[in-house]
Amino acid sequence: MKKLPNSIIKFDPYVRGKMFGRTGPHQWIRDTSSDRWIPNIKCPFMVWVAKDDKITEYRHVPREDLLRNKNCILVEAQHGGHCDFFTKNDAGTGYFKFKRSSSDIIIKYFDSVNEFNQQES
Repeated sequence: MKKLPNSIIKFDPYVRGKMFGRTGPHQWIRDTSSDRWIPNIKCPFMVWVAKDDKITEYRHVPREDLLRNKNCILVEAQHGGHCDFFTKNDAGTGYFKFKRSSSDIIIKYFDSVNEFNQQES
């Protein structure tokens, strides 16, 4: 039995790379990466990463490029998920032991941007 890929880098040549005509995972990642567009972003934007994300490894985050753009707010969490972030819910049990924290932070971000825009006008 053939061993299944255990990472995105090992998975890409078999699926996404072939679908889009790329010869290897590094070419696919380079071609689809958003880092080349970061200098062109002219409105406020937030990037939220987790240092323990298993899908988008922190070492691949274009941190310096993001920090060079004055419109970027970079949030670097120690723990989190690829698509969501959770905090402990002391009142919960079982599946409800954790609650999503991302929505609270995103709302605060939008409120801050709105407040900033009102001060600028």
